[in-house]
Amino acid sequence: STRTMGDVDFLSGLGDQDRDDEDEEGDEDRDAEGLDWARSKKSLALFLVDCSPPMFAKCEIKVEKFPTVQLRNSDQLEDSKKFFTFTNRFSYAINEISRFCRAQVRRATADRFGVVFFNIDEDKKGVQVFLELNQPNVKFIKALDEVSRSDDVGKMPKSASKLFDESGNSHLQLGIEECKQQLFQDKNDKDAKKAIYVLTWLDDPLGDTKGREIRKASCLKSVGDCKESQIRVAVVPLAVNDDQVLPGRSPSVPADCEAFYIGRFYEELSNAAYLPSESQADAEGDGEKLDVATQLIDRRVTNLEQEVLGVLNPRSMASINWIISTNPRVEMAVKLYALTMEAKIKSHVWLDQRNNKRVKVMTQRSCKGTGQLLLESQIEKYYPYGRTEVVITDDEMKQVKSMDMEKGIHLLGFKPRSSLRVEDNLRAPYFIYPDEKALVGSTMTFTAFWKGMLEQDRIAICAMRSRSNVAPRLVALVAANERRDEDGRRILAPDGMHVVNLPFSDDIRAIPPHPTVDEVPEEAITAAEKIMEHFQMCGCCDFENPQLFRHFKHLEAISLEEKVEEEELTAVEACIIPDPEEFSSDEVKQMFQDFKNAIDPDYDSKVMQGGGKAAGSAKRKREPKAEPGPADANLVDIVNSGGLEKLTVDKLKEHCRSLGLTVGGKKADLIQRILDKVKQD
Repeated sequence: STRTMGDVDFLSGLGDQDRDDEDEEGDEDRDAEGLDWARSKKSLALFLVDCSPPMFAKCEIKVEKFPTVQLRNSDQLEDSKKFFTFTNRFSYAINEISRFCRAQVRRATADRFGVVFFNIDEDKKGVQVFLELNQPNVKFIKALDEVSRSDDVGKMPKSASKLFDESGNSHLQLGIEECKQQLFQDKNDKDAKKAIYVLTWLDDPLGDTKGREIRKASCLKSVGDCKESQIRVAVVPLAVNDDQVLPGRSPSVPADCEAFYIGRFYEELSNAAYLPSESQADAEGDGEKLDVATQLIDRRVTNLEQEVLGVLNPRSMASINWIISTNPRVEMAVKLYALTMEAKIKSHVWLDQRNNKRVKVMTQRSCKGTGQLLLESQIEKYYPYGRTEVVITDDEMKQVKSMDMEKGIHLLGFKPRSSLRVEDNLRAPYFIYPDEKALVGSTMTFTAFWKGMLEQDRIAICAMRSRSNVAPRLVALVAANERRDEDGRRILAPDGMHVVNLPFSDDIRAIPPHPTVDEVPEEAITAAEKIMEHFQMCGCCDFENPQLFRHFKHLEAISLEEKVEEEELTAVEACIIPDPEEFSSDEVKQMFQDFKNAIDPDYDSKVMQGGGKAAGSAKRKREPKAEPGPADANLVDIVNSGGLEKLTVDKLKEHCRSLGLTVGGKKADLIQRILDKVKQD
């Protein structure tokens, strides 16, 4: 699609559209959830991209074009992948930044990002601000795509002839100083989380010429100043393969080399710039020193979103106290995080068709009987109790909800972990770990209970009241060990406790009993295991939401004047749709036939019995309509005696059907139709 919609920037609008309405709507959801949602700090990140000759050296880089089906095995997965191909690392880096920014538009965050080039021949300064800090929008992404996907060398930045300026300062240092100035340009961003990501393939940005040590000391000093200002500086080597980033201090190598030696300079820079995130700081507080060199070797631009959001966006929803005892007082401060939260399509925004300006929505209430408009002071609220309408004011309702329990998590007792059932999880769980800054000693207290619960395999049953104006919830605290990636290097989730929302007795629903089978043939179990083995899934199960993906892809296409690739949409939808080719193969058909034969040789004929069709496929047959006829004598007598008013609505509908009349409408309508029909007959 190439449609445009006037002056409206739909892509940038996704991040900030109708903020007032969203905040108001979000507050209602948060009140309903009972969470203390504090205003999170904004996040700012600048991508400092190297423009030195190694970044433009010819190489073939394949990047996966879009997600594919994850079904049986890695061979099938590799065969189904489609790729973008880039001929240099600079285009590759800019493309990954563009993909990251597109993802941030979908997240609709208030975070801002920018792009700065260094080692560029720009008026001999060596540094150029390509995109200033801003929320990702149409112009932002178009500028990135124009550079990354262009085959015109003239549109590419030109590399500087030297790695330092006339004063002897390295372009990397000047780039870091420029980024620091950009991050502190707005006084309102004083408390925002800040980060600089250096994307490069030149492992020695200082040059092997006179004055190298001076340039090195100046660059490390600038990095140290960033650290003191709480700005995280991270280096992202643009490696294509995992074995291209190596430790050690290799001698000087050609510019088009296929290896990046972190020991030449960037390992020292990373140590000087090391600023741990909250989870890393907690891990070091437990005595585990994180290896900066290992992090640098493992860091990849393909994981840019995970890298950036892992530092900028792990924001707690609330900080509350876990109260173990009130007398004597034993408590600790904990941070509450949401592990999962349903992503939804944001509501549309109403526009005036004449000028594309936003429409202000106003709500007025009127009396249902008279149609008269009412003021807020003229409106009351009632709650039904049986067939009675009980009027309660807002102040009275607050008094009803109030409880003599302070805000926090209150310990009730401990139970074996085996007592926690899957169906007890009322809603998505939260995650907590100690907040040492809020209350000194929380880490030690938390760790003592955490280790004890793991050793004894117990859970803590608590009442959680996250805000003073909401009702308490029943929760179970489940201790969990840290979770790492497949290589065991990156911490995906730290040590802590899951907060499982438990149901009260009023929330529990009974299910009807169902027939059970005492014995299942061994052949049937073997056949079922064979099916499970055949359909074993590989990789992760983090599937795209097809509805969200389709929605944003179409908005993105309209805004960027691109075409929607139906092949891409089909690939995403295929992730949650069974593969017809896979299920129609002779091998799979035979497996399911063997399973049915193991259950019962007459499986098909017996399943088709129970109503004539297989369960779930039978449609209820409509009873043939009775032929309309004249009113019978009994109905005529009722009409003549004025008894229609005494009949129930169901009885009136029966008479209407017998007369061939419609049965919709109110009771008065049914009576009038019957009277007209009797009079006509």
